[in-house]
Amino acid sequence: MNEFILRLSGRSQAELGYHRVRRTLSVRSLTVAIVAVISLSGVLLAQNQIRRIQVSQTSELHALLRND
Repeated sequence: MNEFILRLSGRSQAELGYHRVRRTLSVRSLTVAIVAVISLSGVLLAQNQIRRIQVSQTSELHALLRND
């Protein structure tokens, strides 16, 4: 059966193996890129939240200092 498919496709078994490996690497690279983007987004959101808290605390401190 495999030989029949190889003859129909016009590719050798080595060529099919090469293309299978390339496709696997492409999917892995894409998966790694997606995970990296999601991780970076999480880090950026966390930094933004920390910055908001710092600004809020600074504003509260200034308000307390003005009232005294």
